Amino acid sequence: MRKKIHIGLIGLYLVFLVGCIEKEVIEDLAIITARGIDVAEDDKIEKTVNFIRFDPQADSIYGTVSGEGKTLKGAREVIARQVSFKLREGQLKVEIYGKEIAKRGISTYIMASARDALTSDTMKLAVAEETAKEIFYADSEEAASIGRFLDELLGKETKSGNIPSSSLQFSSRRSATTGQDGVLPIIGLKGEVPALKGLGVFHNDHLALEISLKEGLLLKMIIDGVKNTPLEMTIPSKPVEKYLDKSPLIQHDHSMEEDVPLNFLIIKGKSKTKMKSIKDLTYQTDIHMTIDLSELYEELRINKREVTKALEKALEKQFKKEYEELLKKTQEVNADPFGYGKIYRINKREKLITENEWDEKYPRISVDFNVKVDIMHTGTID
Repeated sequence: MRKKIHIGLIGLYLVFLVGCIEKEVIEDLAIITARGIDVAEDDKIEKTVNFIRFDPQADSIYGTVSGEGKTLKGAREVIARQVSFKLREGQLKVEIYGKEIAKRGISTYIMASARDALTSDTMKLAVAEETAKEIFYADSEEAASIGRFLDELLGKETKSGNIPSSSLQFSSRRSATTGQDGVLPIIGLKGEVPALKGLGVFHNDHLALEISLKEGLLLKMIIDGVKNTPLEMTIPSKPVEKYLDKSPLIQHDHSMEEDVPLNFLIIKGKSKTKMKSIKDLTYQTDIHMTIDLSELYEELRINKREVTKALEKALEKQFKKEYEELLKKTQEVNADPFGYGKIYRINKREKLITENEWDEKYPRISVDFNVKVDIMHTGTID
């Protein structure tokens, strides 16, 4: 089966080559599908690329190679001298920035890619939990084909509503927007397999904060909404304590001092924000979710509307608390991924706003998160 997949991939890239490259021998070419950028010693940049090579004699169609230079072009030239074939970037799927590069700033790399005619707008961007190089060289089949693997993984997570888009087009637009900072997925290793670990929040173009995937989902609900997205959450036990099944036939394994775990599907989650006072920097963000409960506390009896209402209120309170905590985190590092700066700019009589002006104001804004949760169904959902 794997051989058939590899043959299929080769066929697809052959189509690309026939259309774009003339009078070159296929066996002398390799197509770069992913590249990583890291900080190296002596103030150099290290570039790592993953490629597909069309050599029927090779054990694997995938390969990885690295090179250092004072510039990306210089690093590329070092890479070129290490291989006996020509490298082409026409099918670049993913670009990963090492954490130190991300902290220094990535707008230069994003805008360079945006101007490159050979780079697709759909190329996905990500930040490495540590270095990009260690992800490329991890000992697993997924890492060996990191461009294809991360393209599929990030595409799936974006489509399922777990993370905002990290495409070059979306990220370059964010990079050029004053009043809303960007976010990118963080990729680390689970054993030797690359995995999505969280989201990186940027201040201007510098990595400023790392948040969990759950916090990323809360953020996405405000950025562009979510649909059919699973989420696990705990609520305090006290609001629903009286609805526990007290039957002596039920074995009570949990202390009611513990939180109540819930697993549910957000059928639809959306938000709307308005500025209440431009002078006082106050906002109101209304968040509305319709959800299906798929798994809940084993002793909780959902047989009356009042129980469902109690759960809805408890969830609303918990979501509000978590939104307030997330806002506080971002204010501490002066990064505005929510886009409150854009709303300020719209409401301001003078439409222009500088980054320095919003940097001074963002830590002082106040947001009233008004959360409404409607439970549509309860029970097990396959």
